[in-house]
Amino acid sequence: SLKSELRKADERKPSQVLETLVFKLKRQLADKDRKQSDMKNAIESLRGEMLRAAEGQAAQQAAAMAALEGPAGGQVDAQVNELAVKLRTQVESMEAKVKNLQGELAGSRKELGEERASKT
Repeated sequence: SLKSELRKADERKPSQVLETLVFKLKRQLADKDRKQSDMKNAIESLRGEMLRAAEGQAAQQAAAMAALEGPAGGQVDAQVNELAVKLRTQVESMEAKVKNLQGELAGSRKELGEERASKT
């Protein structure tokens, strides 16, 4: 494959070879940029979904607590505190996942930068 490309390159004019290589590199860079953009959008979407899910769960639990309230007000406060701790833990876990995905995105950006630098 490489030998056949070299043979073809010898047959062509140098400018044609360069044009072909530039075209291929531009296409590869465009693909990498698109993938990077897709990953960034996926991270933002995931963050939004996680926040909406946490807010929805908090609203449901608050409604359930309000229904239980009444004569057992002290118990409700303890349950609210317990639920708050659980929700904080869930949010921290979700934030850790987001940071992990951001790290992957940064790695992809670094890799893209290195590839661009090596091709220039």
